[in-house]
Amino acid sequence: MDNKLQRQWVFEESFVNGNHAAAVCKEKVLPRWCVFSKDPNAKIFFSKVSFDTLLKHATVLTPLQDNALDAYKEFIAKPRRVSWS
Repeated sequence: MDNKLQRQWVFEESFVNGNHAAAVCKEKVLPRWCVFSKDPNAKIFFSKVSFDTLLKHATVLTPLQDNALDAYKEFIAKPRRVSWS
């Protein structure tokens, strides 16, 4: 951050298959509330979450003028890329 190496963070990349990868950046020292801090052998599996759950504690970091209406209109007006599958 700000051109300074952040040694408390670790970057992990996993390849799901030949077409998909997942990347995660996390703190090396886990917060106390994290399940793995309490039990390093805990098994936690991925599950589907609703969009509402995903955004439950989200906050706007950079509010846009007019609630981003102009930015949305500009985005929608752009030509769409054709996908040839």
